[in-house]
Amino acid sequence: MSLNDRSLKLVLSLRWIAIACQALALFPALKLGWLQTHTRIPAILIIAFLALLNALSFLAHKNKFIRPTQGYILTQLGFDLFALCGLLWLSGGAWNPFISLLFFHAGLAALLLQGLYLLLFVMLLLWSMTALYSNPLIPPPALGQTLPSLVLYPAHTIVLLSLIGLIAWVSLRLESKRKEIEAAKDELQRLDHLRAFGVIATGFSHEFATPLSTLQMRLKRLQRRSGELESDDDLKVALEAAHQCENKVKNLLKRRDDLANCTFEKVDISSQLRELKEAWVASDVSLVIELPEQPIEIRTPLSSLKQVIADLLENARQACPTGVIKMSARSNDIAGVVELQIEDQGPGVPLVIREHLGEPFFTTRDNGNGLGLYNAVTFAKAMGGLLQISDRPEGGAKITLQLPILQPEKA
Repeated sequence: MSLNDRSLKLVLSLRWIAIACQALALFPALKLGWLQTHTRIPAILIIAFLALLNALSFLAHKNKFIRPTQGYILTQLGFDLFALCGLLWLSGGAWNPFISLLFFHAGLAALLLQGLYLLLFVMLLLWSMTALYSNPLIPPPALGQTLPSLVLYPAHTIVLLSLIGLIAWVSLRLESKRKEIEAAKDELQRLDHLRAFGVIATGFSHEFATPLSTLQMRLKRLQRRSGELESDDDLKVALEAAHQCENKVKNLLKRRDDLANCTFEKVDISSQLRELKEAWVASDVSLVIELPEQPIEIRTPLSSLKQVIADLLENARQACPTGVIKMSARSNDIAGVVELQIEDQGPGVPLVIREHLGEPFFTTRDNGNGLGLYNAVTFAKAMGGLLQISDRPEGGAKITLQLPILQPEKA
């Protein structure tokens, strides 16, 4: 059931209660003189109209003749408002003791309506209040006991608008929290699926490793047994493919073991990037780094951080076999994060990769396994950070890894 369906159901239920209370109030109103003889018929007609409207609306909703929308709910609340104001106008207007029911309508509208529809209802409500102060039929019991309109109207208007503002603010906050909870549930479900998939993948890797090793061993034995086969191209391709499979299986198992045994430690990003620069080896690709003079410290598993940076650099190298890869780090003290950026001069990141960012084993490369970006995204989220991918205006891709800065300890 949608939110508008639930809102309409609430309006229809409350209206039956209101109709019953209005019908019961006719008798004491007539007896006490608040409802005059010549206003009895209009009051009964208003109540009958509300009952007929509610019955027809209930049937239409039950048989799904009308799809509830914000505009339809506004119309229903508008009928309720006009009916109430009509009954109040016939029995004293703003001096009727039941004038406070307008505040209930204001609160209900603030809960059920949003945006322009709420603004339209507020305008209807203010117009209705103005009408209640404009020559209503004041019964004899209220004569001589009424306060001036200049006192009542501003006071009632202030209370009305304050109530609408407060409930609308609470409603927006509740809606925001509801969306956050739904997003958290979706993320938890995704992580559960990935965790289950990781267990299956690990078991598969263990089972696959033994026959793969046997295959590789038999191929090597076959190559050594015959001198003619030693230079056979098909055999070389088969051996290379088996070796690649073995490396991928070992890499998958190693990543899982590293994740299970990782420990957090204080790490200086600048020094780690300088070490990586010194160890960088790529024939036709240059690595340029830009670092601040001051150290940038975070608390993280060092091995995981090195692996993530290595994976991101490898992705950049494959996208940009020749040219320059630029890597920089800077601290964002306002956000409390360090921003590590890697930029290449390649063709950019395909849209399909961005749509499936964070999914394991999804790749557009023939020799890729899709674990590089997956591990980077998972690592960033686990650290309370974020990984973003964008295209550079001058061409190429830019990957930004945000990680929380280690805050200095207070004395």
